[in-house]
Amino acid sequence: MAKNNKSSVAEILQNFLSEKLKKNPDLQNFLEKPLPEYITKNLAEDKTLRPYQEIAVKTFIFFFENNELEQCRQLLFNMATGTGKTLVMACCILYLYTKGYKKFVFFVSSVQILDQAKKGFTTKNFGKYLFNKNKIILPNENGVEQNVFIKKVTSFSGNLGSKNIEIFFDTIQGLSSKINEPQENTIELRDFEKNKIVLLADEAHHLNADTKKSKEIENEKTWEQTIGKILQSNEKNILLEFSATIEYEQSSIREKYQDKLLYRYDFAQFREDGYCKEIGFLHSPVTQSVDDTVRHDGIDPQKRRMIINALVLSEYRKIVFEKILHKKANPLVLFKSAKKESSKIDREEVIRIIENLSVDDLNYLEEMTIKTVENPDYTVIDGMFDFFQNYQISKQELIIRIRNAFRPECMIIYNSSEKASADSNSTKNKKDNIINSLANLDDQNSKIRAVFIVQALKEGWDVLSLYDLVHFDLNGDKKVQPSDIQLVGRGARYFPFTLPENTNEQDEMQMGLFKIQENHPFKRKFSSSSYTESHLAILETFYYHFIEQKNFFEKLRTSLMMEGVIAPEQNLRELRLKNIFKESETYKRGFVLLNRREERSKNLSDDEIQEAFYRPLEIRNYQMITRVLSDAQKNREIDSKNADVLRLTAKYGFNIWLVKWALYYYQNKFFRFENLKKHIRELRSIDHFIAEFLEKYEIQYYFSNKKISDCSARERVNVLLYGILPEIEKAINTVIPKMIGSQEFYPHSINRIFEAQKTIYVGEGNERANGQIKNPNPDLAFDLSEANWYSHNENYGTTDEKKFVKFIAGKIGRLKDKYKNSEIFLVRNELDFSIYSFDNGERFSPDFVLFINDFDSKTLFYQCLFEVKGAHLRGFDAWKEKTLLELEEKGKISFESDNEAYQKYLASIASDNFQQIKNIGFGFYTANSSNTHEDTEYSFMREFEDKLL
Repeated sequence: MAKNNKSSVAEILQNFLSEKLKKNPDLQNFLEKPLPEYITKNLAEDKTLRPYQEIAVKTFIFFFENNELEQCRQLLFNMATGTGKTLVMACCILYLYTKGYKKFVFFVSSVQILDQAKKGFTTKNFGKYLFNKNKIILPNENGVEQNVFIKKVTSFSGNLGSKNIEIFFDTIQGLSSKINEPQENTIELRDFEKNKIVLLADEAHHLNADTKKSKEIENEKTWEQTIGKILQSNEKNILLEFSATIEYEQSSIREKYQDKLLYRYDFAQFREDGYCKEIGFLHSPVTQSVDDTVRHDGIDPQKRRMIINALVLSEYRKIVFEKILHKKANPLVLFKSAKKESSKIDREEVIRIIENLSVDDLNYLEEMTIKTVENPDYTVIDGMFDFFQNYQISKQELIIRIRNAFRPECMIIYNSSEKASADSNSTKNKKDNIINSLANLDDQNSKIRAVFIVQALKEGWDVLSLYDLVHFDLNGDKKVQPSDIQLVGRGARYFPFTLPENTNEQDEMQMGLFKIQENHPFKRKFSSSSYTESHLAILETFYYHFIEQKNFFEKLRTSLMMEGVIAPEQNLRELRLKNIFKESETYKRGFVLLNRREERSKNLSDDEIQEAFYRPLEIRNYQMITRVLSDAQKNREIDSKNADVLRLTAKYGFNIWLVKWALYYYQNKFFRFENLKKHIRELRSIDHFIAEFLEKYEIQYYFSNKKISDCSARERVNVLLYGILPEIEKAINTVIPKMIGSQEFYPHSINRIFEAQKTIYVGEGNERANGQIKNPNPDLAFDLSEANWYSHNENYGTTDEKKFVKFIAGKIGRLKDKYKNSEIFLVRNELDFSIYSFDNGERFSPDFVLFINDFDSKTLFYQCLFEVKGAHLRGFDAWKEKTLLELEEKGKISFESDNEAYQKYLASIASDNFQQIKNIGFGFYTANSSNTHEDTEYSFMREFEDKLL
């Protein structure tokens, strides 16, 4: 990880290629276009690109398409640990294949990373395989689609007509040795001279050994110079570097990468975007102090308390997964010993503590938590005991669970000494078993709950279920090491989960689901400001447990802040509602209109049936590829030119039993009746599904020399499983999803939604850290203290969000003229409320709400929702804009509820008898800039005036 703070790095990078590209309006327009289907369709089914990954790939494609090859021959992707660099790399491979590159070299410094990469790129049954397991279909440089296989090779083939992708894997050390000391039957410099090859460097900072020392050093056998030699051996060779760690403060590094840094996504942005866990620290000397009333088995009492904290928290998480999410998970505890010889001793002590764990230990933990007011992180333990009480889990039952979960066989030691001592079959088998266990720690069936290490696990260890790190280094001279930072960064990787689909308002309030962010499996659901409101927040928090020693804690926090892993404390901002707003009728009696997420309850409409089942399907013979066809057959089928039109009926060889067999054995059980019923409420049976829906599809079937009528039953099943049914699944999920946002919107009291005071976290070095009142940029500065129409004391929004507030300021006079005697307030929504998409139930929080209401004459109550969006995100978030624009047409105000207490509130609102209640949504507000071609601000202004003025 780089060791510079975000603001200083931003200053350094001002003239770098990546920053210039951000200001390129052509790129911004290109980012709104979808990725080529040959990329998205050839990735593994569970590999969906996140927005920042998609931007990285699109930026690469844009740059490659719009520049001479010489400018593209060495490019750097500087992306933080855990951001999915390997998936971006896979996309680049697919794209470059279409440009004629079929031979790739993947190299890295670590054997462990290399082994993982080999599996990820070439082993289909590996859980983290990157590509489509059924088929990879790519157009070649001439645009001709063909069936492609990805092969791991020890040397490149001489077959120029090969259609396959060949990848040579090695460590940088091994590659350098092979080039400088040629060996038989392996790769050599001559291969790079006669073939055009793409070099893929993972953790590429290891290539900068010479650059960092001195540009004058001339050592032909250094890694960096070896790669340079390979790159220059053929004018068409390309080097793509991927690294989380680039030391930009060094002038030689800056000079090297100024025109090569294509894309940068650091950990601070990763955290701000919600893709990692929050970080907590449990180090209070009070809770870990000696208590003579609780005996300690001869173990240091502070160390004992620290271990108990971690074990209890870990089991708490497992129970939360079970009770609330109904999900099986195995939260992992990592114990970091001071020395290798200590690992065994530490493990034995943990076992002894578990054996002797008592109710008194847990009582002591609960009592000390109440006393530990100086460390807010300990509030989670207080909430934990409330949770156990609510779910009637006694302390004795908790102890039994901990003893069962952390049995000796469920706790392993992994150190370099074990790796180095594999000199016998038994030792090697033991080592292999440990490595296999480490590779499957995220598997829900894994039994491992604790791992003991010293330094063994650094780069390349990707475990999302790691939640607790216990640091056994109790000497007074403990200093922060790079390995400490690396491990915390790895522990911060997010463990994916989604919230329950079926929740009513009472459930949401009880579980803290009322104020969450989008329900995305790989993103945090809870804002930092409402973090203690839900037990589910424990599933989004990684805890670092240690004994406080001198200034270790402050040094650790400082280091983590500089890396962007945690938000600096100075970036806490206080937001307060103004008195004029709190004393208004709007705040006292007003309401926010919100819908709910619910299962489909209505039968399909004619439009839905038309869109989902009458759409034409194009299926090529290559989509039935399985072991039935030989490689030669597969290659012939891909070039098919002939076509048949068919339907899924017996007339075309698809009798009902064959179709039912394929539906039953289709992947992920999508076509089982119980799942289809959630999409199609009126569905009576699988026979009904086949007759009324499947048979509607008109399928264009392309083939070379084998019509569907000539295919065997097994081949027709394969056409269904790998060609037709995946397209139908996609159509059903898109047009008739299981969950939708209700069209009914229910009033919720404004004074319950918006807290009078709250603390928010803002990013270091970006515009959100600045308020608007005294903003240094005159284009953004505005004195909100004098704005009696703005609800809060300050606005810590983005650049565009501050421009939006100034836009409203320019319209406020006309609004007051039109809506005389009405209260008008603009309120910023800091994840205080969310609404759901009508189409698929996706949740999002509009940035601002404008209330216009007349409580005296009861003529109107308007709720106006606005979403501010940067130009580069308009395409990604188009579904949000669609939802907003549909509010007036589809949304209905409801004053009915089965909840007796809530019904009383609704009745009181209904009794106000407003003549007009409107829920108005607007298209995205995007401020004009050099990055946008169209006049987006003018378009928004016209809509604003049409709807309100």
